[in-house]
Amino acid sequence: MIIFYRVFFILFFCFYFAIAYANIYKFVDAKGQLHFSDFHDTEITNNSEEVNVNNNKFIDAKANLPDVIISDQSKSQDFNYESFGIDYPVNNETVFFDAKGIKIKFHLKPNLQKQDQLVFLFDGAVIAKQSSEKEDFILQNTERGEHKLLIKIYSKDDKEIASSNVVTFFMRQNIVS
Repeated sequence: MIIFYRVFFILFFCFYFAIAYANIYKFVDAKGQLHFSDFHDTEITNNSEEVNVNNNKFIDAKANLPDVIISDQSKSQDFNYESFGIDYPVNNETVFFDAKGIKIKFHLKPNLQKQDQLVFLFDGAVIAKQSSEKEDFILQNTERGEHKLLIKIYSKDDKEIASSNVVTFFMRQNIVS
C-alpha cells in the first residue's frame, strides 16, 4: 500500500509540473479575435506564435519611493529638510487596536524649523497641526478597516514645503461577544 502512495505522488507531481510549465501560444482566428492556448495546433491556424512569459520580475515598491516629496512650490525656495517620512505604521501593515491609540512615528532631519508646521492627514482629512519638535503623534478612535496617513510640512505663509509618502495601514479590532 505504501508503494502505491509513493507511485501516486510521483506521478501526480510529474503531471503537475508538466502542466504548470506548459508553453502558451496565441493566435488570431478567422473573425479577428485573439486567442491563447496551451497547445500549438497547425491544423487550426498557421499564424500561432509562442508567448514568452517571464514570472521572475519582482519589484520592491519601497525601494523606488523617495523618502521626501518636495512640492513644486518649494523647489525654487531653499529646502531645509534632508529626510522626512513616516516610520510607523509601515505601509500595508495590519495594526491591532489599542485603547491608548496608535503612536504615529516619523523622522524629520533637521528638526522642524520654527516658522514651519506639520499637518497630519488621516483618510484625506486634516486631524492635527503641530509646530513642535516632538516626533510622534497619537492617533485616537481609529475604526477598523483600511486607512491612509500622510504628513505635510507647511511654511508660515501656508505653502506646502514637503510631503511624506502616503502610508496605507489596516486597523484590526477583535470582536468581543
